[in-house]
This record gives sequence, C-alpha cells and structure tokens, in this order.
Amino acid sequence: LGAEWADAHPHWISVEDELPKENGRYLFYHEKIGVQDTYYYNDLTLDKAVTHWMPLPEPPKKGGNQ
Repeated sequence: LGAEWADAHPHWISVEDELPKENGRYLFYHEKIGVQDTYYYNDLTLDKAVTHWMPLPEPPKKGGNQ
C-alpha cells in the first residue's frame, strides 16, 4: 500500500537528478526561503539556491474528502 500511495502522490525531486520537462508552475524548495509555492519554472532560469522541486498536486474534487 505504501508504494501505491507514493506513486500516486508528488514527491520532491533533486534538481541535480532531474528538472521539469515543461515550463510551468511547480513547488520549489529554496535553501534560504524554504518552500516557494507555484514558482514559475522557465528552462532558461533557475535560482542556484533551489535544490528540489515537485509537480503541483491535483486540486481537490468537489464533494469528496480528497
């Protein structure tokens, strides 16, 4: 069950391992600021203090507990 949950939920990815494949909004972790929510990533610019990123989670569904 743990592996299924992990596969279905976003997780932090090191910028040394991988960068987003598309320009867009992501969560980023900045060494000095902490989590930067909805930072716009452009493949031409990335602050050197950013160490990790993850895709934004899906928005909640109406009428559910998710």
